[in-house]
Amino acid sequence: MEPSAIAEAFQRQAGWCRDLGSQLYERLLVAAAEDILDGGPVWRLVSRYDGRPGRDALALVLLGAVHARVISGTAPELARFYPSVGGSPEYPDVIDAFFDYVATHWEELDLDGVPQTNEPRRSAVLLGGFLHLAKTFGMPLRLLELGASAGLNLLFDTYHYELGAGYWGPPASPVRIRSQWLGHSPNLRTEVTVASRMGCDVAPLDVTDSDDVLALLSFSWPEQTDRYELVRAAIANAQRTPPALTAMSAPVWLRDELTPLPPGVCTVVFHSVMWQYMSDEDQHSTWAAISEAGSEASTSSPLAWLRMEPRASRMELRCTTWPGGEEQLLALTQPHGRRVTWLDTEPRHGAPGEQEESAAAEHQCN
Repeated sequence: MEPSAIAEAFQRQAGWCRDLGSQLYERLLVAAAEDILDGGPVWRLVSRYDGRPGRDALALVLLGAVHARVISGTAPELARFYPSVGGSPEYPDVIDAFFDYVATHWEELDLDGVPQTNEPRRSAVLLGGFLHLAKTFGMPLRLLELGASAGLNLLFDTYHYELGAGYWGPPASPVRIRSQWLGHSPNLRTEVTVASRMGCDVAPLDVTDSDDVLALLSFSWPEQTDRYELVRAAIANAQRTPPALTAMSAPVWLRDELTPLPPGVCTVVFHSVMWQYMSDEDQHSTWAAISEAGSEASTSSPLAWLRMEPRASRMELRCTTWPGGEEQLLALTQPHGRRVTWLDTEPRHGAPGEQEESAAAEHQCN
């Protein structure tokens, strides 16, 4: 692959890191993009990559691979610059140390796969969707998460939320999520009952496995220590009762789980910031599986498709429900769930799967 294509993907990711408050990752990626064009140590590492550097979030994969070494204690020369382990960035020293580390250890760094993260604060966005569905159907929710990673967001109802002036969830929960809710927010008094919860991922992570825990932590951005500690708390919470996860592609898994739709519950297919990592074929097949199941939905066996995904330059929470196939744009949100603006919109009919495919964006915010 041409170095210019990879460098461009790194530059775009640097901009997103800047916009989302990570100066460390912004500056590392700007320098890495220049190094790729100059044929330096980062280029030596990424030159063996052959894929979609933007949609695969190659820049974040590289940063996560190095961060994992920092967390595990095998990169002490970098640890003093990483706040996640008690360090403090110093410029340009941290950039020099990063390049020295890559130059020395490039053969050991693994760039396979995509970012594995379950940003728990995204549950503050998904929560509004679950409240909306509980109010709409008045039924327990049967949760099916796509791209579940370690399934941390499957456990949304075990977390305590501080949502500006409102609160939701068990007060004694060790997982405390703060998010600013604005606009026409859902009614926090709506009762939400989870009938069952399951997830799938092509490579799910096990919260009881130390290597998988390290992978989850490594994709938290080291400057944003509140996010890092929130992931740690959510992992510890999940270790008490690990969610049921299946290693399988989304369309294959859904064919089994959506046929037939069980009565007395609202089946909710949901996902957050994972659609871009699927192939075009899997996106189409996933939409086909959902829409076919939707055609069989009834008032006693409803189906919902809830997704927090980027479209163009913004992050949206959308929900489509069957019977009827009505789609609603429920909210606009900051990618990590820190701020959610709830909308008062009328449902409309359409082909949401086709819209989703056409709007697939290389928007890496993990």
